[in-house]
Amino acid sequence: MNLRKHVVLRICLLWGKIFLVLYILNEDQHFTEATEAKDDCDSVKFTEFLGGKYHVGDKSMTWMEAHKCCIKKRLRLISLETEDESNSLAHEFDHNQKLDKTAELWTSAQSISGLHIWTSIGQALKNYTSWAPDQPSSSTRKDGKKECVIAKPNGTDSILWSDERCDKTCLVVCERHPGCKDGPADRIRKMEVKDATDIELEGSQYAFANEKKSWTEGYRYCRQQGLQLISLERQSKNEHIVELWTSKRKDSFWTSGTEVGRYDKHFYWATLGKEFGYHGFEILPLPRRDKKNCILVQTNKNGSWIDEDCWKKYGIICEPYTSCEGCA
Repeated sequence: MNLRKHVVLRICLLWGKIFLVLYILNEDQHFTEATEAKDDCDSVKFTEFLGGKYHVGDKSMTWMEAHKCCIKKRLRLISLETEDESNSLAHEFDHNQKLDKTAELWTSAQSISGLHIWTSIGQALKNYTSWAPDQPSSSTRKDGKKECVIAKPNGTDSILWSDERCDKTCLVVCERHPGCKDGPADRIRKMEVKDATDIELEGSQYAFANEKKSWTEGYRYCRQQGLQLISLERQSKNEHIVELWTSKRKDSFWTSGTEVGRYDKHFYWATLGKEFGYHGFEILPLPRRDKKNCILVQTNKNGSWIDEDCWKKYGIICEPYTSCEGCA
């Protein structure tokens, strides 16, 4: 009997190792091909309305594709923060003959560890909501896959929200960022970033937040400063930032890397709308359904990356946008 159990255990361990090897090979191939992925944004035609505040695409796409297209146009996915804004958009869809009255529209909202967040601005959905009956349902679904939020005009100059799988295809609506007088880099140079330390590296300016924050808090904090949570999209940048950070601080720090909104659970840079073309994982994270949806840089392990619970508090680094697209 003991011999049989031993054999079964060895077989299970062998199959586990085979699965792990295949998974790692597949993930490495995915990272290698990420930068070569086809970009369909160029084929999307956008119609402007309400004085150019909103831009609606003519093709349906997944949430991730919509997010990427808005960033590429130097815009952002819509965030319906107020009832007036929501009703104004609904009225336009109900009465503008150029727009589809039955359209389902992606918003920037996502469920991150059970809390719905406007990802374009880093704020929770709390001041105003317009959920359809029996919504949101993501917190009650066993598969936990309804992580993105759509808005649907209902023909009465109002909009109702519902959570959906992020791989569903809906229309993309981008909105213009509020303007700013100074570029984000200028804000750092003038020391206008609140509660942060100004750091310069190879001609670029960074702001190290003085207090530890959760991933969501850090994302929102950087947005409020007209900046963005740092992305380490190149190995050289990763090495330089880690060296700079560890010369000042000893705690680990968040990046904008996350898998929230990706139905295939691959990580991407939330602020750039790009998949990882380079990664700093010592051990690739396995697919799972826990709260470890965000990427942390471990300074006590030579700057290696790890997936971690988005609500834990760590260091925050903000960096400037390449244009005024992120100003708030």
